[in-house]
Amino acid sequence: MKIDVADREQAFQRYLEKTVNLFAKIEDDGEVPWFKDPEKIADLGITATDPTEIRRELFMRRYERKGSRRAA
Repeated sequence: MKIDVADREQAFQRYLEKTVNLFAKIEDDGEVPWFKDPEKIADLGITATDPTEIRRELFMRRYERKGSRRAA
């Protein structure tokens, strides 16, 4: 079943809403969320720089066909 772009974006927005407390807790504990860690971002081959866009880029990879993304 193919999911259209609008449904993908809605799923991403739900993901953001559901993880607010998780990432707040991580920061409260003095840790750095993965999407604010330049080394982790680079390891993932993510090109975005805005934290929300970084998360969106990784989230949307789940909808790509295997092998369709070039290696970083």
